[in-house]
Amino acid sequence: MAYAALESNETSRQRRAWLAGIYVGRAFRKAYRLELQAAIGQLAAAPQHCCPDYWMSADNRLYPSQVSEQEGIYWSQMYSLIKLMRLSLSGTVDVLQLCRHGRPSPWRIDLGPQLGLTTTKSTFCERSTGHAHLQGTRRYHLSMGLTAAASFRPTDRLVLGAYTTFSYHTGQPLDGTPSYLHNNNYIWELGLRLGLTLKSARRQG
Repeated sequence: MAYAALESNETSRQRRAWLAGIYVGRAFRKAYRLELQAAIGQLAAAPQHCCPDYWMSADNRLYPSQVSEQEGIYWSQMYSLIKLMRLSLSGTVDVLQLCRHGRPSPWRIDLGPQLGLTTTKSTFCERSTGHAHLQGTRRYHLSMGLTAAASFRPTDRLVLGAYTTFSYHTGQPLDGTPSYLHNNNYIWELGLRLGLTLKSARRQG
């Protein structure tokens, strides 16, 4: 599950979203890990109360009132449905391993930075009906964030865990709206993880 607080088409409350993906990783000296992740998902956002009720046209421009010869929608009448794809790389350290000075344990707590490339494409829908009204263009973002994960190894090969990641995304707003007023293009994620190791802990040494 992911929670999104987006830029100019933001809501005053957090909105639930979903995110699913796969990851592969390599551990070094037990405490250090490098991990590659690929994910797809969907987010939703609506205007904040502080945003003026602009009229947004199909060419992604804002006007103080409706332009009769163009298709568009007022901000107060819409929400943005955002499809997301992301490829990211993270490097983490197991703080429990450092504190245990090499003593084995089935538990890990990993902390570290994350860098990624994210693409988004928005559909602007009417709040009252959910009908798709306008289509946004595909946008590309570099992301920078911090991730934390707790995991437990019930067997040599199975890993169960949970994670959270807070990341900032560069470029135009994630929600597909024009750049205006707000500058908080970030995503906060919470999720569960299931992993399988190719080698047992004893064989890894």
